[in-house]
Amino acid sequence: MRAINVKRLIVILCLQALILGVLLAIHMAFSLPRASIEGVDLVALPGEETALKCIVALDPPGPRRARGEGIEVAFFIARRRGDAIAPAAGLPLGVARAGAGGVVALPWKAPRDIAAAAQILPVIDGEGEVVCQPLAPQPFIAAHTMSQGTLLYLCDVEALLAPRTAWEALDMSSPAKWPLDPDAASALEKVAQGSGRQIIYMAPGTSLLTAEVRAALDAQRFPYGPVLFPEAPPDPQSQAACVAALFAKWPYTKCGIVRRAALAEALAAKDLPVVAVGIAPAGLFALKKLHVAVAWREIPALVTSL
Repeated sequence: MRAINVKRLIVILCLQALILGVLLAIHMAFSLPRASIEGVDLVALPGEETALKCIVALDPPGPRRARGEGIEVAFFIARRRGDAIAPAAGLPLGVARAGAGGVVALPWKAPRDIAAAAQILPVIDGEGEVVCQPLAPQPFIAAHTMSQGTLLYLCDVEALLAPRTAWEALDMSSPAKWPLDPDAASALEKVAQGSGRQIIYMAPGTSLLTAEVRAALDAQRFPYGPVLFPEAPPDPQSQAACVAALFAKWPYTKCGIVRRAALAEALAAKDLPVVAVGIAPAGLFALKKLHVAVAWREIPALVTSL
């Protein structure tokens, strides 16, 4: 009896597995619609009338074009299940239909608790079986209710990056591998200690990437907080307008930790202290309340002194 060639057998099995994988991928691409959802984090005063928002797109099977308008999205209060997030049974918030650009808005009244943080999960409804993008961070809306007396610390997401690392160079498909400064997480944890303090992350860019930024922050144990994209849809605005709106509701906003000049100028326009980490943004040394920390480990003591 001839001996079995083990190496040849392994090669054959690997080729068969590859072929089956390709066939399965083709089958899924042409039989199941694929969806993308990006949640919009929000901050509100207790009892404030506001809206839960997300942007949704559905890529149907075959060559048909992706669509967003008309898709129904159900919103649920979310709960943790292991490492996943799932709708909490019996806690639906309502269903809303996407308008132009796939923007979904569900009227919502913030809880009256002065320090509530809810995770709200948007789920595509009424479209049969839908497959979300593979390996993408699971989207949810971080909704924070804060009293007017809350001390806000606005933190530029770009300032969290390691020196000489630019936002535009990041791999958005692997947020857990972003090169964040190793001292930034522990520094912000100290800043946020105590009641009545909240970190708000201010992200750059005109594309909504809330889930990606949150995944990067979670992977490196940054303190939990809403991630805002002022210049991105569904409600694009300037950095200055966003800072002004936050300051109008929370007049005890403490300071902003920045790398970007636009955010520094927005803070200065409201006479708020600007804290730069490393090198101050070019042309801003004339700001009246500019403070520069050489490294993140100096930030807790510096912001406490303001």
